[in-house]
Order: sequence, then C-alpha cells, then structure tokens
Amino acid sequence: MADIGGKLKDLARQMETHRDGLVVEQREACCRLQALAEECWSSRPLPPACRSLQLLMLSSATELQASVEVVRPNAGSATVAMVVCAGRAEAVVKCRGENAQKAAREECHYLTAEALGLSSVAAPCVAWRVRLGTLEASGDAHTVEALLSQQVKAVLEAAEGCCPASMWVSVEKCIHVSPDSHSLRGLSSRLGNKFGCVDLMQAYFSSPDGQRIGGVPLLRDGSSKQNVSDADICCLVRSLDVVSVQKLCLLACVVLQRDGGPPNLMIAEQPEYLESMAQWQSVGEGPFRLVSIDATRILGTCAVDGLRLTDESDDNGYAAYWYPACIALPQAAEVLDQKLAEEILGVDPLSVEQTLIAALESAPGAPSGREEASGPAKRLDRLQEVLRSADRGTITARECCFRVVPSWCQDASRADLGPLPMLAAHIRAGGSSEAWARRCWVRRQTPAAISLCAVAELAELVAVRLRPWRGM
Repeated sequence: MADIGGKLKDLARQMETHRDGLVVEQREACCRLQALAEECWSSRPLPPACRSLQLLMLSSATELQASVEVVRPNAGSATVAMVVCAGRAEAVVKCRGENAQKAAREECHYLTAEALGLSSVAAPCVAWRVRLGTLEASGDAHTVEALLSQQVKAVLEAAEGCCPASMWVSVEKCIHVSPDSHSLRGLSSRLGNKFGCVDLMQAYFSSPDGQRIGGVPLLRDGSSKQNVSDADICCLVRSLDVVSVQKLCLLACVVLQRDGGPPNLMIAEQPEYLESMAQWQSVGEGPFRLVSIDATRILGTCAVDGLRLTDESDDNGYAAYWYPACIALPQAAEVLDQKLAEEILGVDPLSVEQTLIAALESAPGAPSGREEASGPAKRLDRLQEVLRSADRGTITARECCFRVVPSWCQDASRADLGPLPMLAAHIRAGGSSEAWARRCWVRRQTPAAISLCAVAELAELVAVRLRPWRGM
C-alpha cells in the first residue's frame, strides 16, 4: 500500500505540472489513476475463503488440470461458467457487466456474513475483472483466468457479435452437497447434479411433484441412483439444521436480501455433524444446511417498509423483490437459538458499516458506498433491539425478520413459493415423509385414487394425534 501511495503522489505532481497541458495528457493521467485504483483493489484485505478464489484465478490451469464448462443451472437463469479442477467443480463464475457494482455487492454479502459470524450460510465470493483477449500478450496465457477469458469472450461474441475489452465477473465458491463426493450415500447421493451440487429449486424439480408442475431438472447425469422421490424432498426440508436456517434468516434481513428464492439457496451437508455424528454419516440423510448464493440484489437504500413484491423473472425495479424462501421454512418458526442471539448482540454495527464502506468505495467504477453501508448497520441495530426485547426467549427467527423488514410481514400471505409453505405446515403438524409423498401422488391421480389416499392419510393423522397417549 505504501508503494501505491508513492505512485499517487508522483501522479499528483505530474498533473499539477501539466494542469494546462494537452487533453491527451489528462487522459493518460486518468488511465494511470484507474490502473492505480485497480492495483489498490486487487490488494484489498479479504477473508481466507475469498483470497483462495483470487489465487485460483491466478494459478496455472495446467497444474490444476483445470477446465471451464459453460452451463445453465436453471431454465430461467443466465449461463454461468463452472471452473473444474481435477474433475471437481471449484468455482462458479457469472458475468456482471462492465462495472464492478454487482460483483462488489456479492463480495460484500460474504464480508457481511463473516462480520456477523454467519459465514457458514453464505458462499465465499470475489469480484474480478476478466481481461478479454489480452492475457496472451501479458504473459498470463496459462492461468485459470486466461482459460475463463477465452470462454467468456466466445459466449459474448456468439450472443452479441462483439465483446468489450474486459468484463466484471463474480467468482463464487462452488457449494457441494457433500464435502466428500467419493463417499456419497443415501439422500446426498441422489440430490447432487453432475457437478455434485444442487439448489433447492432444482432438487424439487428432480422429484415427481416438481415435474408435475412443469419443472425441468437440469445437469443431471441420467443415473438411476439420482432419482429423487417426493418423500426425499420432505426428508430434506425436515432435516435442515435449525440454527443454520435461523442464521440464513438473520443474514437476509441485515443485508436486505431481495432475491433469496429457492434457486439461490444451495444444499450442503452440515460439516460439524459429519465429524461428530457417525449415524448421520452412515445413512447420508442429513442434517443439511442451505447456503445463499448470487446475492446481487442486497444492500441499496430501499426502505424496509417500501419493498414491492414481484413475480416477474426480469423485474429491474429498484424496490422490486422476490420473497426470501428461508422465512417460509419450518425451522424459521422455531424459537431463536439463544447462543445465536448472544453472538448477534455481540457484533458492533459501526464495524460492519465501516467494513462495507471500505469494500464498496474501493471498487473501481462503483458508486459511493456510504449510504448503502449505513442500511445494514441500521437493520443490525434494529435486530439487536428486537433481541433485547422482553419476549426474547420466545421470539422466532421469522418474527425477527418481520420486525426488521415490515414489507416481508405484509407480503407473507401473497408470496409465491410453490409448495414450500404447504410442506412446512405438513412438517410442523408432525406429518411424515411418506404422508407427504402420498399427498403429492394424489395430485397426479384420478378422483377414485384420491379417495383411497385420503382414508390412508386420515388414519396416519389419527395415529399422530394418539402418540402422546401411548404408554399411559
């Protein structure tokens, strides 16, 4: 940083000397200033998980046995580039335009999560400027970045006939269903796509009920082992770790998540359980957690009571948002974990604000981040006020979110989250995975079959109600 400071002083002296000089000299000074800004940006402090993604981009593609595959993870989403090293997907790269604004926000999502102690439910991510077609001349022709540059350039030229000199991208850590793809068992082995990862929407679309409503499962390898049943979906949602879902809810309200639907929630096993609970590892059916990705619509200066719920896939309105799916999960309706509450109360809102200001204002070409950074600090302060309230021992993560972001409470009954609210109610009522599978089966059958299934479900409901009386 001292070297950059010296370069800035030298540039300032030259600009003072040539202040009445030619326009070309002014342009040259601006170019040098931009280069210094990018040098400063590249050396910014980052968490270790984000720094690893930077190092990945600069590493030798040959040594890592790296390849890049352009895919579409969901039918309505844009294409992404999967960076695969030695057969394992390591990063997901997404084009974010010719300025750093979107990519910087995604990076700030993880920075905020780490500052709050919630990094386990956010994917590590870095903003990166990919040079298109100039790496060969700079001596970096064999890096992962160069490999990626070739693919991005080819995609842009095929779609638009040309491409800019550079493109900002987000480099996000690939979230795998299991940390060990070679020992997948049970539900974990059926959930993952060909890269070993899957989001909540694609998991549902892989089930018979998901395909009934027109869902298209993508990137599956066609193996019979990957058949996901309706009962599997119920088992998955039931086995989500309670504290991890609550963390996801609190993070969503602090960053003001406006695009937290099922496609942006990746499924992953809980690593601490895999280490300590052999019975979970043996059956491969949980517990799981959800990890937030693709956080481009966060922060901003939107009023928490002025958001506008939308169901349009391409709504670019500033206050438009898609309902955060984490709030609808059954775990969000459980009493907030007291240890988690204590950890959130121990975070200084001012330190979070300063972290975000530094990150947003150092991004080349990004707008001032002071107003955007003040929002999360205010919402964190409000969340802490809620956690100090008299009903702290009974309040749920969902209620915390509603008190911090009133728009979410107002729109709860209008949000379109598919079968998730119905499934959550089924689980909260004590319904089994088998009963859920029968309900899904009913929706695909004739009226006569529906009657038979209704009798079976009624019998199970009676059995559930009688359980407390057994043994008396």
